[in-house]
Amino acid sequence: MRILVDENVDVKIIGLLKKLGHDAVRTPPGTKNGSVIRMAVQERRVLLTRDSDFTDANRYPPSRCPGIIHLDIHPPHFNKIAPPLKSFLASVAEEQMIGKLFVVGADGYDQFT
Repeated sequence: MRILVDENVDVKIIGLLKKLGHDAVRTPPGTKNGSVIRMAVQERRVLLTRDSDFTDANRYPPSRCPGIIHLDIHPPHFNKIAPPLKSFLASVAEEQMIGKLFVVGADGYDQFT
């Protein structure tokens, strides 16, 4: 899966995603939200972020992008994020993500269209 990792996600997650066979790249530091979503669309990448702004379907409609994964896990440390993210990625195929928002928490995930 092609994934765009927002700068607010622990950098170690990129290594994990690559180990799992994903094509993961990080947004450049300081990239504004509008540019982040455009980058995801242009590069056909699912956006992985902790920024709750991307859960606002009026501002960032999931239907206009390859998918958005919002990590709602606190504290946002690698050891807290990695297990639920791995579980989520193992259970949801890339085709199922297109045009949808997923909110991943410590105990599972919710899907929105």
